[in-house]
Amino acid sequence: MKLKIKIFFVSVILLTSVVFALNADAAERFKLVFNDAKLVYVPDSGTLQISSQGNVLSYGKDWKVKKMKTYLYAMKQKNWKDFFWKVNTSRKEVYLIKDVDFGQMGGTSKTLEGIEVEPHGDAMNPDRFTLAFKSAYMAYIPKTKTQQLISEGMVLSYCKDWKVKALKSYLYHFKQNVWKNFYWHVNSSRKSVHKVTGAKFGKMGGKLTKLDIEVVTY
Repeated sequence: MKLKIKIFFVSVILLTSVVFALNADAAERFKLVFNDAKLVYVPDSGTLQISSQGNVLSYGKDWKVKKMKTYLYAMKQKNWKDFFWKVNTSRKEVYLIKDVDFGQMGGTSKTLEGIEVEPHGDAMNPDRFTLAFKSAYMAYIPKTKTQQLISEGMVLSYCKDWKVKALKSYLYHFKQNVWKNFYWHVNSSRKSVHKVTGAKFGKMGGKLTKLDIEVVTY
C-alpha cells in the first residue's frame, strides 16, 4: 500500500513538472527585434515600404505623406493623433511635430535621434529616401492576437495585412499577405526566427533559413 502511495505521488510530481515546463514555454507576449528595419519612400510614385531582413513588413497603405518642399515631407501613420513626423532630407533629420495640423509649418518640434535619414540622389530633391530605424520591433500577444510594428515608441503598423498561425503554445508562423512561397517560423521557447520555403503555411516542414532577428519573451 505504501509503495502504491509513493508511486502515485511521484507520478503527480512528474506530471506537474511537465505541465509547468509546457506553460513556461508559452509566453504571454513576445517581440521580434529588428536591427535593420527601414522605411523607404519614393516621392514620384508615392510608394512607401517598411522592411527588414530583405522582407517587406508593411506596404504603407495606412500612412499619409505630404510633400511640403522638395526636401521636406510630412509623414504619419493614419492612427496617430495630435502629432506627425517631418522629414528633412537636406539636413538628414526627422522631427516629431505637435500642436499644428498635419503638413503645416510651425508647432513644437523634437528631433528623433533614433532614425537616420538617407536621401538617394540630390538631397534637396531626392529620387527616394530611407529612414533607418536604430530600434524597431514587432510585438505579438497570443491571447488577443494583437500584432504591432513599433519604433521610437510609436506604432508604424497594426499589421492588419498579416497572418499568424499558432502551431503550439511556443511555435508560430508569421506571414505578410503579399509574401509568396515563404513565411517566418517563430519559436518563442528557443527564441529563434527562420524563413521557411518549400512548405505550406501552418504546416511543419520545408527549408529553414535562420534570420538575424532577436526574440524577447514576457
